[in-house]
Amino acid sequence: MKLLISSSSYLPSTPTLWSDLAKKYSLEFSDYGNLASAFLNADQNIGLLAIIFYGDLISQDEEDFSKLDSIFDLLESRLCKTTAPIVLANSFWRNESPIRFAKLSHVNELLERYVDSRIKKISQDYPNFYSIDLDRFFAEDGYKEIFDSRNWYASHCHLSLKGIKRLDQLFNSILNRIYVPAMKVLVLDCDNTLWGGVIGEDGIEGILLGQDGMGKAYEDFQAAAARLASRGTLLVLCSKNNEEDVWEVFDRHKRMRIKRDQVVAWRINWDDKASNIDALAKDLDLGLDSFVFWDDNPMERDIVRKALPAVYTVEPPTDVSEWASCLAGSDLFAQFSVSESDTKKTEQYKNRAAFVREKNLVHDEISYLRSIKLKPEVVALDKSNLSRASQMCLKTNQFNLRGKRYSEGEIQNIVSAGGMVFLFRLTDIYGDHGIVGMAISTKISSKFYFLDTFLMSCRVLGRHLEAWMLKVIVDDTRAKGGHYLVAERIPTARNQMASEFLMSHGFKSLQEEILKISSDSITMFSNYLDVIDEAYILDLSIERIPNIEVFQ
Repeated sequence: MKLLISSSSYLPSTPTLWSDLAKKYSLEFSDYGNLASAFLNADQNIGLLAIIFYGDLISQDEEDFSKLDSIFDLLESRLCKTTAPIVLANSFWRNESPIRFAKLSHVNELLERYVDSRIKKISQDYPNFYSIDLDRFFAEDGYKEIFDSRNWYASHCHLSLKGIKRLDQLFNSILNRIYVPAMKVLVLDCDNTLWGGVIGEDGIEGILLGQDGMGKAYEDFQAAAARLASRGTLLVLCSKNNEEDVWEVFDRHKRMRIKRDQVVAWRINWDDKASNIDALAKDLDLGLDSFVFWDDNPMERDIVRKALPAVYTVEPPTDVSEWASCLAGSDLFAQFSVSESDTKKTEQYKNRAAFVREKNLVHDEISYLRSIKLKPEVVALDKSNLSRASQMCLKTNQFNLRGKRYSEGEIQNIVSAGGMVFLFRLTDIYGDHGIVGMAISTKISSKFYFLDTFLMSCRVLGRHLEAWMLKVIVDDTRAKGGHYLVAERIPTARNQMASEFLMSHGFKSLQEEILKISSDSITMFSNYLDVIDEAYILDLSIERIPNIEVFQ
């Protein structure tokens, strides 16, 4: 993907200064100070990273900000024409005496308020727009380290080399989250991680938790983890301990910030942690590459790194007092927004565990599934669930036929081009599972329709919801006059479970069937298919979708 970088002042294009972005993207730089040309750039498939130092545009005492209107109007004009990401980075920094600011800080406040109001509205209207408050992040390093007056007078560049590198890192972080989903699972040790000391030796009264000093540091670390759980991160325990000792702390210690009902799964025993984490992944039906492991013991971390390289093993600061801020500020679990489904994630995965336990005890699957009162429904795509739709595209790996990753803007673009987006919700006696399925159907010709996307959350596997979803697509295609539904599976490292779905639900090899049913050449599908050998077709006049009876 190409990225255009533009700024209100000069930025050097030296590749080493932009190494994080250059590893993944093709970078171009617009003429310095010419933001308008960047917003008017004719190539609408190119992403835009724009940096505005408002001191370049508004003088120190100026209270008329109308000259900025044209900049934001051009920005919106570009957003109307593209689904490529646009990131706007803003800095209001001025080198002023605190004495002057004691009486005249209102000018800067008015400017920030004006810009914030414009950005807020643009963010609401355009899902492919992102903004960064540079001053907040620059303050972490210190303005004297970030800004360089020598560079300004030499080349009209506000930033030091460190400041440019910080820009590179910030932009890379935002773009990475657009295209790569956040981690799903935080695996936590207990002794000397959730609390100080060893519960089996020190007892509940002897551990450090909540007291002044390090006890408060452990409590704050737990609070940071609990906040992640409230936003959709799954918390699991992996501890070498006696299980009853651990749960006694959860049940009896008044300063525990992580509650027992926030823990989705656990392995508390004396087995090696790599084996336990692998077992936890199987229990949750999630890939190891969605797991983050946090343990105070360097030997345990080293063992897990070597045995399970797909797991992200954190190297925590040696000072426990830094743990809470390290976890809270990490990009690993950060998301642009928190959906309704995210806030219920812990409950949903616990419900899945209960469903699996019950299902394993029965012999008549169909009768059992009927008994749990499955209620699927189709949910119309709108602004309230657009982020959830994109989130599923980014996060769903296992039951995902093609593994395509669509941003919110790209999904809107599909709809604008005539594609149909279906979202699927499911409830049963175990609870409301939320929006757990998604499909996209596009028209190839009057006879043929293409199943561009077909995916489902692994937490509702085993209920045959995928059959009901396919039936909805089939009925919709028939209603539009279609005769055939074309699909494909693009093999990935994670979607093996989807490999048998098409053949077991009536699809046949496209290469073998196309000449039997149509004079059209297989080349007519080349604009839609990535892997011809994995392409399939369903004849809607004879389709018989299995397992639909569990929903009747």
